[in-house]
Amino acid sequence: MKIFRSRYIVTFCILCIIAVFYFFSHTDSNVSHISSINDSASLLLSAETRPHPDGTYNVIRVIDGDTVIVDNQGKPETVRILGMNTPETVDPKRPVQCYGHEASDHAKAVLSGTYVTLESDLSQDATDKYGRTLAYVILADGTNFELSMIQEGYAFEYTYDRPYKYQKEFKAAQAEAKSAELGLWSPTTCNGELKPVS
Repeated sequence: MKIFRSRYIVTFCILCIIAVFYFFSHTDSNVSHISSINDSASLLLSAETRPHPDGTYNVIRVIDGDTVIVDNQGKPETVRILGMNTPETVDPKRPVQCYGHEASDHAKAVLSGTYVTLESDLSQDATDKYGRTLAYVILADGTNFELSMIQEGYAFEYTYDRPYKYQKEFKAAQAEAKSAELGLWSPTTCNGELKPVS
C-alpha cells in the first residue's frame, strides 16, 4: 500500500512539473507575441506622425473644392484655400450648388493623399472666423492649386474683404475660363451662376 502511495505521489509530482513547464513555455511566447504587436503599433504610430518632408503637409481629407484637412505632425488641420470659391456641396445651410460635385471630385482627384506646401499671405488673416487656416495650396510640381482650379472652370476667383497676393493672376484666369466657357462657365452647366442643383 505504501509503495502504491509513493508511486502515486511521484507521478503527481511529475505531472505538476510538466504542467508548470508547459505553462511557462507558452507564457513566454504569448509575451513575445504581445511585444511584437506593441512594436508594430509603435511603428505604425511613428509612421503616421513622422515629420513632413521638406515642410510639406499630407492632405488626409478633401472636404470640398476649397477646403481640405492636412496632417500637421499628427494633428488634423483644416485649411480654407485662399483666393477661390467653389460651389457648395457640404454646407448644411445651403443646397448643393451647380458644379459643386464636379469641383469637389476634381479636388479629391488632385489632392487626396498628396503632399502639398501651404503658403500664407501677409495681406490676409492667418485664420478665418471658423478657425480654419487660410493658405494657398502649392502642389509638389510647383503648381498653384487655386490657379489651376480657376483656369479649368472649377472655381470662381474670390476676394474676401481686401486684395491678396495672387488676385491679379486669379482674376485674369477667371476671365479666360469665362471667355472659353469652361466648366461652370458653360451655358450647358451653370453659365457662371451659383445656383442650386435642380
